[in-house]
Amino acid sequence: MMSFFKKVNQYAEKNLMSAKNIAICITPCILRSKESMDQKNPADLHKEIAKSFILVNCVQKIIENYDELFLDDEETKANLENVLRRKTIVIWELKNFAKMEEEKQLLSNK
Repeated sequence: MMSFFKKVNQYAEKNLMSAKNIAICITPCILRSKESMDQKNPADLHKEIAKSFILVNCVQKIIENYDELFLDDEETKANLENVLRRKTIVIWELKNFAKMEEEKQLLSNK
């Protein structure tokens, strides 16, 4: 699925579907919790919106870094050590981004 979205993103100038736009469209379909579907309290909805912002950015990064995260071609497979190093960096960046966003939300709620 991400391979397809990577290809769609390659034509973003023509189809206006950048990695971010794709992520905005697909994230609610592929990453949501049962709690987010059962939200009735408006105050809790604010928290779910903040979480979805983080998830959209993570999906965007996955699409943008598809080649580094998924072994698709022979050259990449041959260069596995560098790929694993890059994958580790991308995952670290995603974790730090999510942590920073969570901290921003905590500070804004005070």
